[in-house]
Amino acid sequence: MAVVWTMLCLVSLFRRQWDNERLNYPIAEIPIQVLSQPRSLFGSRLFWGGASVGGVCQAVNLIHNLYPSVPGVPIGVPYFSAQSNPWNGAGPLPISSFPFGYGLTFLMPTQLGFSCWFFMLLSRVELVGAAMMGHTDWGKFPYVQQQGVGAILGIAPAIMCAARGHLSQAWRATWRREAGGESQDANELMSYRTAVLGLMAGSAAMVWFAMSAGMRRHTSLLYIGILLVIVLVVARLRAELGLPAFELYQIGADQVLQRVSGTGAWTRSDLTVMTLFFWLSRTHRQFPMQTQLDATRIAHRTGGRLPSMTAVILTASLLGTIAAFWAYRLTMYQVGFESARFRGPAIWAFGSEPWQKLDGWISSPVRSDPGTMGAYAFGCLFTLFLAAMRVRFIWWPFHPAGYLVAGSFGLFRLWLPIFVSWLIKALLLRYGGLRAYRRALPFFMGLIIGEFVAGFARTVLDMILGLHLPPESGIGGL
Repeated sequence: MAVVWTMLCLVSLFRRQWDNERLNYPIAEIPIQVLSQPRSLFGSRLFWGGASVGGVCQAVNLIHNLYPSVPGVPIGVPYFSAQSNPWNGAGPLPISSFPFGYGLTFLMPTQLGFSCWFFMLLSRVELVGAAMMGHTDWGKFPYVQQQGVGAILGIAPAIMCAARGHLSQAWRATWRREAGGESQDANELMSYRTAVLGLMAGSAAMVWFAMSAGMRRHTSLLYIGILLVIVLVVARLRAELGLPAFELYQIGADQVLQRVSGTGAWTRSDLTVMTLFFWLSRTHRQFPMQTQLDATRIAHRTGGRLPSMTAVILTASLLGTIAAFWAYRLTMYQVGFESARFRGPAIWAFGSEPWQKLDGWISSPVRSDPGTMGAYAFGCLFTLFLAAMRVRFIWWPFHPAGYLVAGSFGLFRLWLPIFVSWLIKALLLRYGGLRAYRRALPFFMGLIIGEFVAGFARTVLDMILGLHLPPESGIGGL
């Protein structure tokens, strides 16, 4: 709950600034359209056409899993790999065609869409070039994922710089009482005073927890500090790009500390606590700040009172945490952790994997990696260059966020929907203008809603009937 509270305070401090920057919040835009314009949306034939496509694909695949003789629809995440060198250096290439992916990425600005698929393909070219020079080790040259960490280090100060005026007002409001009239934070999740002091208290609680578990003070300060920087950048990207998952696989705070200083710089207690915190740093799609931002956006756009949302979010988070522990224990006892009916990454990703990594850190210490530090520096400087060019030249086509997520599996698995949706949207705006885009929008909204309604129905049937359907049979794999 300390994590939830700390991130909610960050939302309260940055929400208004990001609204002023006119971020798109693509994921939040879907329920906003449903709530604010139900007649025009549900009265559109294009909407029902898109909903039919999304729903039918899920329904057919459900039947296929129950009766394998019935053909399914290949909308999952199959991987295709080249067999010959150096092309196999690019790794497996996923071809995902989830209907909701096309609908969701259609809401992205064209500059962001172009940058995402361009930099993703460019990263594959980097890997092929590295393979031609004999570099084929994962996590090594050309350090694609580590360049993403450098991009985070470049975007974070840019976020703070853009918000410096708003943050200075929030800081003054923390220590000064308004003499009269309506305060600046009247319609925020909480007062700026509560947000600033709450952020301090929540961060201190996280550091205290890490120290109580055995991590040294300076290690816990560095770990929590890097974690919060990544959380802030990922939340900003979610509000701007709308990708459903920013995986940033295993490049979190623990990896940054170990690659910069080597594993020998940290005690066994430090490394053990990093292992216990593996759920925080294995990927970066699970943080509550992203969904808190979307919930706040929906409430603000539909006329809700933001102060009342604070209690709603905190209560829901507490109940969700309790329910998750209960559901996990129930599943373990009813299904069996090692039975054939229990599938998915939970068995290895959060079971043996972190402890195997700890064993490697202790038994085979790793020195600091100059190549990784160079990738951090290059990623940071290149991101600042992209941001400066974007501000200086209106025609500049590359967005720094696209470069940051180039090594993310979440983007990697959605590159085809991003490309197709970008192409369709660019053509509509080029030859039909804004009117053509608005006419086509209900169809893509229908793709999203139709597939998720069918996916929800599939999950309910699975739970009621005890079908134990494989994860890839639904909206999974991202």
